[in-house]
Amino acid sequence: MANGCKELGYQELAEKLQHYTETQPQIKNSRKREYVLKILYSHRSHLTPEEVYLAVKQEIDPKVSLSTVYRILSFLEEAGVVRQIDLGQEGKHYEIESGCHHDHLICSSCRKVVEFFNPDLEALQEKIASAEGFTLLGHDMKLQGICRECREKKN
Repeated sequence: MANGCKELGYQELAEKLQHYTETQPQIKNSRKREYVLKILYSHRSHLTPEEVYLAVKQEIDPKVSLSTVYRILSFLEEAGVVRQIDLGQEGKHYEIESGCHHDHLICSSCRKVVEFFNPDLEALQEKIASAEGFTLLGHDMKLQGICRECREKKN
């Protein structure tokens, strides 16, 4: 995505998580939180909690539980280092909160997710919101369709 935005690196995300953790009474830093963050960052994808769990279990900590991963994802979202996106039938997925706005194209056939940024589309949304008397605070656009690969398979 070429929107001129510099995405946060892993170290910046880890520092943001540490800062958030330090502001929470009775909460200490946790290696498992770092593991989940590292998995999401390294995979650079939109993962379900189950996919995160399997990756942590296979790559880092075979003793981690699914319920722990769910709790950690919720905490990471509160900390502002991950973002939950609802992909409809596929349920909730998580991605790194990169600090750069983007929207999503979702293939209804294979569930592939493509991130995109379009400045003309962003300007149009601002224009529409303004015309309706809104101050736009943000949005989450998910466009659904069929990707090229799935269309080619059909032909």
